[in-house]
Amino acid sequence: MKGIIEGVTKGEGDRARMPRGELKRVREGFLHQFRSRGRKGGKVEGLRAGDWVRVLGLSRVGIVKEVHGEAKKADVQVENLRVRVPLGDLEMSEPQRLEDITENGRVKYEAAAERVVPSEINVVGLTVEEALPMVDKFIDDALLGGLEEVDIIHGMGTGRLREAIGKHLKHHRNVKRFGPKDVMKSGVTVVEF
Repeated sequence: MKGIIEGVTKGEGDRARMPRGELKRVREGFLHQFRSRGRKGGKVEGLRAGDWVRVLGLSRVGIVKEVHGEAKKADVQVENLRVRVPLGDLEMSEPQRLEDITENGRVKYEAAAERVVPSEINVVGLTVEEALPMVDKFIDDALLGGLEEVDIIHGMGTGRLREAIGKHLKHHRNVKRFGPKDVMKSGVTVVEF
């Protein structure tokens, strides 16, 4: 590799040809050195759910929720994000102090005062698979924001989206009632919590 670098710096780079396979070997060696540099993970023998670990790729500390021994991966809760991480990207950490715990041991969540929660969501043109997760998050945000009623705009179309959203809302534990916004079954469903 030093010979190649010296050849390029001396101006022989245009005329110099690299033998077949040499570039691939140099590239793989470089990538191996680059990926392994600075990583000290992998020393997590006996890792189990509830252990505190540092996720090296995120530079964050989290709690192990589940270990997948065959796949050599673990599910780690990092703040409000749950990630599946290779065991080589983890290192054991000291237990951290949770500052947002109330007296009864439950985690306290506070919504930002300036955050405005919309009272409607428009999913017109989306597929059922795209729309349902968005509707679910919208309902969660509405509940956290203290809204009592929201509108889901799904449009008229073939009715697939309206039916799928209706089935989803029927089994949602926080939904008291839902139905069309008006008698003509417009493309809007009203949801009450």
